Amino acid sequence: MAPSGTSHGRRSATSPTQRAASETRRGRSRPASAVELGRALAFGLGRARLAKLVWAAARDRSGVAAISKWRALLLEARVHEHEPAAGEGALATIGEYSRHAAFYTRLNDARGALFDFLNEPSEDEYVTHIAAIGRAFDQWPAQFRSIAEAWFRWLLGLEQRRAGYPALREFIAHESGLSHSAHIARDETGRFGLPRAALATLQAPARVLVEDGLMADPDDPTREACSTCARAPSECTRWVQLKPCSHWLCSACLETWERAVERSRDGADGVQLDDEVVASLAVCPVCRGAIVARRIGRMGGQSTVGEESDSGEEM
Repeated sequence: MAPSGTSHGRRSATSPTQRAASETRRGRSRPASAVELGRALAFGLGRARLAKLVWAAARDRSGVAAISKWRALLLEARVHEHEPAAGEGALATIGEYSRHAAFYTRLNDARGALFDFLNEPSEDEYVTHIAAIGRAFDQWPAQFRSIAEAWFRWLLGLEQRRAGYPALREFIAHESGLSHSAHIARDETGRFGLPRAALATLQAPARVLVEDGLMADPDDPTREACSTCARAPSECTRWVQLKPCSHWLCSACLETWERAVERSRDGADGVQLDDEVVASLAVCPVCRGAIVARRIGRMGGQSTVGEESDSGEEM
């Protein structure tokens, strides 16, 4: 005889709601898939279960505690990072293909000095120093400011400090090890996303390390910057970054290159070029990659924010 409640020796089917409730009681934890989220919506599993699935989806996509924390704060505040690319507000450092890469590479190299610096003050002094960082977000919109403040207070909080800053160590290592394109993507994000919040949080201690000679300056005005003549940023006031290759040219090299292109267009060298050949001159003189846009940079601060134009426009 079949056991009670079964048919032909099989257990009776359970509903998606019953299965979800059973999984929750057993503490089952696994990544939330789109199918799970769809079922939660379709079968009315309740706000608590749906929230658990959404939080799991955010956590499992990252694997980096600081990034996951930011996403969790966004979800908790019901705020979406829907800003377009930064455009004119994109971060740039003359001579560097990515400001994000320049900053985190140097910070990662100086991480020992960074943690010594953070551990130096007493806990009372430390709390005061950390509170001052919050002023970096005074001009942010209220909803993003509250998220950024909650994030940096967690990242640099006393609990993290007493544990040796595990989340900060992981975050710096992760950000410094990104691919070329991922670094550039961080520069291009909107003004109120995680990359800007992290930079605002870490710039103050980084400046102290640079002043003490413990960290290489990401904005060193004496380093080689022009990709063709190696001129330093301080030796020229107007610069152009070619996109998407990200090579920088000083104004003198840019003008020399543009004159050569113009002479070819006009047939000044006694050779009349057809349209196809002329078009092929719109390439980077360093890597010969096609130019999509140019970003203008002007020396006069630690970093530059560029204006972008199509490659065929005058700047």
